[in-house]
Amino acid sequence: MGTWYLSKWKSKLDDLEPARTGFATLSEKVDHLVSRVDDIWKKLVDFPSEVLNRNSPISLNPLGEKISEKIDAKAIASSHIHELKEQRANMDRPSAYEIQTESTDFAINRLINLLSKEEKNLLENEAFEQGLDIISILQIIGVELRNIWLKDVGMDISQVDDKS
Repeated sequence: MGTWYLSKWKSKLDDLEPARTGFATLSEKVDHLVSRVDDIWKKLVDFPSEVLNRNSPISLNPLGEKISEKIDAKAIASSHIHELKEQRANMDRPSAYEIQTESTDFAINRLINLLSKEEKNLLENEAFEQGLDIISILQIIGVELRNIWLKDVGMDISQVDDKS
């Protein structure tokens, strides 16, 4: 009789094997996904930018300044500043720090979809010529957006360090 119960339990355990294997596979996929997200985060945030000085307030380094002039980043920023400000239309007045972070976020995450075909081609060509990714070029425009917005609200760039 004990053998019969043992074989019955073994049968039940064998039925659970596909589920156990499925969980192991799912766990591996989740680990891989977490690893990829970490890699993307490092590329966007942790790694030093090739066009920015990361000290606060963020500023363009010499390469960033050269590219900014070449692509006329100030003109591109000027033509899209209204779209950035529309995001804050019904919100409290932002601090200088919020202006800096929102300008950078807008430039990296939304601007590419708002650019004209000519602007997009200009930025992509410059990224290619400089051996950079498009995000580096968009970071430059983010700095220019911030500068315009700060000026429009009568703030100084030195106020970026005041996060209140």
